[in-house]
Amino acid sequence: IQEYIYQSVVTFPTGCTQWDMSWTLCCRNAAITTLTSPSSNQMHVSASINSTTTPCNSSPTFLNYPTPFVCNNQPVYYNHGGYNTANNPITYDVAQGISPSNPLHTVSGVSIDPTTGAVNFTPNAVQVGVMCVLVEEFRNGVKIGEIVRDIQFTIVNCNNMMPTLSGINGTTNFSTSAQVGQQTCFNINSTDPDSGQTLTLTYNGGIPAGVLTSAGNPHPTGTFCWTPTLADVGVNSFTINVRDDYCPIVGQNTYTYTINVLPPVVTCNVAVAVSGINDVQCSGNDGTAVIAASGGTGPYTYSVINW
Repeated sequence: IQEYIYQSVVTFPTGCTQWDMSWTLCCRNAAITTLTSPSSNQMHVSASINSTTTPCNSSPTFLNYPTPFVCNNQPVYYNHGGYNTANNPITYDVAQGISPSNPLHTVSGVSIDPTTGAVNFTPNAVQVGVMCVLVEEFRNGVKIGEIVRDIQFTIVNCNNMMPTLSGINGTTNFSTSAQVGQQTCFNINSTDPDSGQTLTLTYNGGIPAGVLTSAGNPHPTGTFCWTPTLADVGVNSFTINVRDDYCPIVGQNTYTYTINVLPPVVTCNVAVAVSGINDVQCSGNDGTAVIAASGGTGPYTYSVINW
């Protein structure tokens, strides 16, 4: 696999807010099996950004490399359908039941989490398919940018079983909550049904201040620790890739973990003044009192406690 990086500096003139950048290549791989005449379809990727938003904005980026080789009849977990030229869909082979929302031959379709971008599917045929993912970026409810990523998946028959990761602390739950200023740590267990294979865990840095340590052999346990700040309130996600050392094609999966950071719990000192006490010790009448609260932030709520 080869990676090419193209970069340049562009100065936008004033007067426009929305800028669309795209790249088109002719032609796609003739080996693709899910498109009609794949070699006559172009590849198109794009990004859009608003240059007048404050503070300055960068388009969304992808922290994980595409994993193009996956195994037939085994679940695939990946955290990432296609365009020919702008606004011109590529020709999926509809006779095979292939479409942008169903870009591969699978057991029960391809699902994507709209919040985290986690993709799930179990292929049920040897194939070469194309999948495209759109990531939209919002600030205060206003869309300020987007980017489109195009991935080619090659599904092959494997003698190798894919490694897997557990949820948080060995459970099947991949999300948790944390408080601002309080460190949260949890373990992630790795397994592989194939004997004699050593696994490696890789953190994508989705939460920059988070730290993943890994210990144990051949199936390491990862420990993720992070102390969120006030700027982290809301949903935060990261991924961990687990891979074995099988040859010629390693087995791997990418799992998504989500931490919902809750705002700090604020306690205030509230003074309560009691006056006008009329203590009547008679059946059916417990007397009266005037309560006046001050300090903290109103409005106040009151509850009666029976002594």
